[in-house]
Amino acid sequence: MINIQTILWVLCFLCLPSNLNAFAFEKNCINHKESTDKSHFATKTTYANAKTSFSEDIEISNPYIEKVSDTCSNEPVLLWLITRHGIRYPIKSEVQRFSAMLPIIAQELVFNHKESRGCFTEAEAEVLEKFVMPYSIRDAAQLSETGADEQFKLGQFWRELFPHLFEEPFSEDLYEVEFTAANRTGQSAYHFLRGAFGEQAAANIPLPQPHSPNFKLRPYKSCPAWVRDVLKGKTTRQEQRLYQEEPEFQSMWTTVSQRLGYSQTMSLDDLMLVYEECRYEIAWWPDRDSVWCKPFSDQDILVLEYHQALRYFYEVGYGGPEINLEMACSAVADMYKHMRDYVEGTSSRRAMLYFSHDREILLLYTALGLFKPTSPLTHQSRADHVNGSYAISSIAPFSTSLAFVLYRCKDGSHRVGGYHQGLPLSLSPLCPDDTSGTCVWPPPKIQEVAQSCRIRQLCHAHDEL
Repeated sequence: MINIQTILWVLCFLCLPSNLNAFAFEKNCINHKESTDKSHFATKTTYANAKTSFSEDIEISNPYIEKVSDTCSNEPVLLWLITRHGIRYPIKSEVQRFSAMLPIIAQELVFNHKESRGCFTEAEAEVLEKFVMPYSIRDAAQLSETGADEQFKLGQFWRELFPHLFEEPFSEDLYEVEFTAANRTGQSAYHFLRGAFGEQAAANIPLPQPHSPNFKLRPYKSCPAWVRDVLKGKTTRQEQRLYQEEPEFQSMWTTVSQRLGYSQTMSLDDLMLVYEECRYEIAWWPDRDSVWCKPFSDQDILVLEYHQALRYFYEVGYGGPEINLEMACSAVADMYKHMRDYVEGTSSRRAMLYFSHDREILLLYTALGLFKPTSPLTHQSRADHVNGSYAISSIAPFSTSLAFVLYRCKDGSHRVGGYHQGLPLSLSPLCPDDTSGTCVWPPPKIQEVAQSCRIRQLCHAHDEL
């Protein structure tokens, strides 16, 4: 016969896990900040939230007036600028996946809240209960309203920084504009031109038709060798997968699951869905927080940022095979040709304005040795790369830009200066013997990459459309 004491012990035992879970939820919620760090969302970071020319505490000026050479003019004669498209909506495959899963997850989170699990407030649970997808398949991969505004402001910025280069009305003889076959790059170009030349002028600028394959602005789309050996390579995501087994990643995964109210750790796919929606909504609506960001602490966001950095470091960065060093050589060759033609007096162009994608920008860094870390990113080395040179959120946010500026000097020579995100960039990797941060024309690295470019031999072209 079971006595009363035994029954009480059984009841206490059954209650114990629930009490422990409640304690864990409470502890995690107490330690969780209400505001969201918006500057570490990897390639979904906005230009304004990254350390860029839009930062309020940074004063932008032409840095090459006196420190480069006593004989050099402080006005550039040629601008070569490549810019990633602005903030966009998810691509088609993401829209389909998000639309299928996020409404279900939202209702699960509401249920968890009603069961007194998780960290959402009543107001946040109400937002989730009423959640509908803020985009449709028609929006897939298109430039968002905030992305258009981002590019418009960039056009204004470059005009204000170098008014001499933009003082003439737009002419195809003076300005070259090019973008890829993806609509968001063409849309970005149009809004940039609005900022640089004005609304009325931009409306009358004949934008070129994008072509494919485009080895200058999107070579990886037309390179079966890169797709085979890198994008689909067996080792490309190895460090990222290994990082998922590291204690700090596992801890983040478990803690975020608890904050969402799950009694068991959620799948990684579902966690990444929540993270992706968080990143997008922060970009689209910069003046408010997203309910999807609530489960992530600042530390969680840093862990996920490094998780993303591991992907790009091996996919389009220094950790990948040798082909990564050559993928962007056509863009470098284009820059070299335009600057050489100006120096030799065969061109009067003032600016080349190109609009591309994060992978192309990152491949361009790789080709030129920019932002190269002192040691490889690995699944066990995040601590070594905190605030390091390959900080993915800083070097590849939406609308990230890389500019090379040709200066004519009074003694007849020329120098090349650089800008990244509108901020002065040291070009020492391009001319190691020059300590000024700029390079005498022609910079050895640019000349070397341009003259040895063999991308068409490495990649058997096929149409990306």
